[in-house]
Amino acid sequence: MERKHCEPDEYTYTIMIRMTGKMGRPDESLTLFDQMRTKDCTPNLFAYNTMIQAPANGRMVAKVILLISKMVERECRPNEFTYSIILNVLAAEGQLAKLDEVVEVSKKYMTKSINAYLVRTLSKLGHASEAHRLFCNMWSLDGRGDRDAYMSMLESLCNTGKTIEAMDLLSKIHEKGIGPDTMMYNTVLSALGRLKQISHFHDLYEKMKRDGPSPDIFTYNIVIASFGRAGNIDEAVKVFEELENDNCKPDIISYNSLINCLRKNVPNPTCPKSQIANKDPQIPNCKPDALKSIISIAISDLSNWKRRPEIVDIWKLPG
Repeated sequence: MERKHCEPDEYTYTIMIRMTGKMGRPDESLTLFDQMRTKDCTPNLFAYNTMIQAPANGRMVAKVILLISKMVERECRPNEFTYSIILNVLAAEGQLAKLDEVVEVSKKYMTKSINAYLVRTLSKLGHASEAHRLFCNMWSLDGRGDRDAYMSMLESLCNTGKTIEAMDLLSKIHEKGIGPDTMMYNTVLSALGRLKQISHFHDLYEKMKRDGPSPDIFTYNIVIASFGRAGNIDEAVKVFEELENDNCKPDIISYNSLINCLRKNVPNPTCPKSQIANKDPQIPNCKPDALKSIISIAISDLSNWKRRPEIVDIWKLPG
């Protein structure tokens, strides 16, 4: 190409940089990148991302940070792919603490959506603590919050069992001009129910009913299943009755959750009848009338349901 006096352009250099980077020769990629700039070829976003990926593949953290600083100096805005490359190499090298340096270098281009992406990606990579720290920094700096970032942070905290932090965040979201919605409450309620933290679960559910937002069918299903999982049959039946009296209509999951809750608390049919009659304290206290009532409703409402025979079998259980 050079012998024919055909000058390479930005696309030519980008191809060569990508090729040498994939071959594990990041130094050659850097040389080509320097040549590109001396030939008055202005690197675009694609060229910078390709160049950053070359030293990232070689685990060269310092050069990756240098390149993004040069990128910002030349008024080239990083995108989500840029940050994904950086996050991956920092995580692989155990140097996520240097993410603060990257954020500082590129702060003129940091947007709420990019912050949300960083929080979400860190959470997916299994670095919940770093995600939380970054989120808290964003919280203290931004006048108004970003719903996606809050949702990502809530999911991360709940997935890692940090329910106290999740409830605290949920209670403070309004401070940044974002009203907590049903999905946010459902996320936290689901985590609390899964971990059987019934006291916190009950308080949050009551707060939701009192202050809003209004529970939806997903909320009711989560609450019924959670009370059932904890063996709190009375509360599960009470919530089911609330669902029937609300604008929501019970669905398959609602019936399944309650039937499963009641079924688990029916005495074992293999136990001696005298033991059942005497209500041995080791056997959970069952509610046979409630069980038959709910299952009868399910059968009548779901007459064409494929699993109806299974419900009938449960309905015929002793007791």
